Amino acid sequence: ASVGGVSAGGSSTPTQRTHVAVATATITTGGTWQTAFAAGTIVSIARVYNPASATESLWVDESGITGTSLGNGSFEIKPGGLFETMAPPTGALSVWAATTGHAFTAMRA
Repeated sequence: ASVGGVSAGGSSTPTQRTHVAVATATITTGGTWQTAFAAGTIVSIARVYNPASATESLWVDESGITGTSLGNGSFEIKPGGLFETMAPPTGALSVWAATTGHAFTAMRA
């Protein structure tokens, strides 16, 4: 019999999740979408944090948007805010801020 993935009288090795963190990235060209994580690289979730010290909002989009316009499916992250996907996005995870050099933190699992 098995309880919680462990056979009676046996042992089990836990599955370890691998997190890839982008400690601090920056917007390379203000007003233009850039890819934080390419399509297919997020296995379960992703998080994007806009530091409390930021002076503007950071925007996130899960569809792989490009260009300079904010999309209808984009999410605003105010300074000090966090965005988390509920499932792996179908496209790239893109970020946008008005100012070049805007710092943000991102991780994926």
